[in-house]
Amino acid sequence: MFGAQRREPPRMEIVAVRELREQLRSTEQEGASVLIENGRVSFGQGKHSHAVEALTDYASRKGQGDKYTVGAVVFLVQNATLGFREYVDECKNKGIPRVQLIDKEDLLGFVRFQQDTAPGLVDEDQKHAKWKADQAIHPDAPDESSDRAIGQEEQRAARINSDAALGNLNEVAGKKRTHAELSGGVTAAHKKDTAFPAAAPKFSIPEKYTKCFEMEGRTRDNIADAPGRSFVTLQKRLQQHTANMKRAMSDAKRSGAASGHGTSSAKTNGASTSAATTTFDPRGDRYAVAEDRYLRETLGHDVTALGIDTGAGFRGIKKTMNVPGADRPPAAGGAPAPLPAAYDSGSTGNASGTRRHHTDGARRPILGNPIIMLPGSREKCAIRMANAQAFLGGNPSQYIPAQGDHRMPPFQVQRYSAKLGRSIVFDVADRLGGRLNKANVVALVCAGNPRVFEMVAEDPTEKPADVLTKMQGIFFALEGEAMPANLKGLPLHTLCLSRTKRHEDITVYTQFWDLVDEYLQTHILLER
Repeated sequence: MFGAQRREPPRMEIVAVRELREQLRSTEQEGASVLIENGRVSFGQGKHSHAVEALTDYASRKGQGDKYTVGAVVFLVQNATLGFREYVDECKNKGIPRVQLIDKEDLLGFVRFQQDTAPGLVDEDQKHAKWKADQAIHPDAPDESSDRAIGQEEQRAARINSDAALGNLNEVAGKKRTHAELSGGVTAAHKKDTAFPAAAPKFSIPEKYTKCFEMEGRTRDNIADAPGRSFVTLQKRLQQHTANMKRAMSDAKRSGAASGHGTSSAKTNGASTSAATTTFDPRGDRYAVAEDRYLRETLGHDVTALGIDTGAGFRGIKKTMNVPGADRPPAAGGAPAPLPAAYDSGSTGNASGTRRHHTDGARRPILGNPIIMLPGSREKCAIRMANAQAFLGGNPSQYIPAQGDHRMPPFQVQRYSAKLGRSIVFDVADRLGGRLNKANVVALVCAGNPRVFEMVAEDPTEKPADVLTKMQGIFFALEGEAMPANLKGLPLHTLCLSRTKRHEDITVYTQFWDLVDEYLQTHILLER
């Protein structure tokens, strides 16, 4: 196999991408169009034409580096404004191979004259000249191009039957060298000498010949191409790392016992643990042992005040989340921090339903369940009372188009908030009254009806923009749906639902509850 004269790789007709982009630009300047039909790519009035399957000199950086066809390059330019998934779908519909994502930006930039070169450009003349020069220097040595020309089946047979390959190499050899000379490195004289030692052991094939048996791509056959390829190397490194870790643990225990740290002993499962072992932090793999011990012994009271145990334990964090003033620094003398003025005895309750303003940024308390206001069943909105119960409380949470326009009664949704660390019951309604107090409204889903702002406003003359500063404003829209004119410019969070991709509804569902939880965490003080 390796003794035969190498065949010259076939040279196919290649369309240069530089020529292709010139034709595209001239066609665009003439105001003509580029058509892909009947297996041909026609520019303008048929002035230039190429086969759709004709290869270009632009190779992909992914996989085996296959060259892109003329049809793939032109179709990419025609659909450059599409998203990548939409572009892939169009390629499948038209039966045209797609351009890989890793090559898309560079290829488009080169075709549009935004850059002078691109990583995928292949110089065929330079590649052929290199092959000729290599043929003159190494007429008998195999390479990738000759292997591909001979065929995959012969490569596989050569890899399996290594004894036969060894015999062929011995026949080609003009000289005989010892195994020690081969393993000592390749010199200038060695490069010209392709001989293989006849007396060498069976599995002592030189590295340059070993690589000839390897398959292209990342397979177990090309492990010989990696430095330190023996598993023994990895095993030695692992053993060394384990020994260093055990040595560090032993030193930490001895230093703790010698310095007298930790005189108490702990009993676990009836066994006594010495005081010396308590100085070793099982989390020491994060830092050096000495550094970890220093951090644990010198952390300040600000960390301890948060309920964090700096002695490598885990105590429960004090439940001070909803206690006013818990997040403020203590007053002089260690006394508890005074409550802000917004939380005096006269402002904790609000039976009249009016909302108190807090200029110091404190959270306002509410009594009862927080309320989410939705558009009525007859209003045009993606999420309204007619289908909100299925979307907000369903499992799985998916958008279902509303059926009918009959009025829906208020309902409740109970969910656990990870940000607040508790379970919360929400009242969902399209109008207020009775136990539904306007002071408890925390989220307002808008659809364009101006009456909803009058319903939740404290003052009937209050502007919608001022109303939305006291609650979270949200607008649900289907894909491609425009926002009503009277809602533009208001502080609203727009959540877009796809018309066909129901698997994306869970993302909108999560975004909605994240907005509600964020507002509760920063502006509302809930009762326990």
